[in-house]
Amino acid sequence: MTFVEVVSKHKVKIEKLLRASAAAEAQSAEDLALAAKRAAIRKDKKEGAPAAYKEGSVGKPKSGRAVTRIQLKAALAGGSVSPRVRGKLARALKAALPAAAQSEVDARKLFVVPKA
Repeated sequence: MTFVEVVSKHKVKIEKLLRASAAAEAQSAEDLALAAKRAAIRKDKKEGAPAAYKEGSVGKPKSGRAVTRIQLKAALAGGSVSPRVRGKLARALKAALPAAAQSEVDARKLFVVPKA
């Protein structure tokens, strides 16, 4: 099922999706600590700084930026949205749906990109 079909089938309101996105993307204390750790590595400018990112020893914090109403309306209208926004919309939809319906949400199938 596509994003529009799942939203219409379960009658999920726009406001609920926006709130769920804000909650899912909010930064926690762990995210702030990760951001500070990454900043310290960049500040040192050691030769191993880029390697620390590549090795995965320093994770990426959440962006703290939720989906906007414009992005959500574009997705509901069938318009094109970026891959990052598609991921945020999938997380928000999964959080907004009841537990029984969450199994229907497959992020890869929600947004089918037509091949030209």
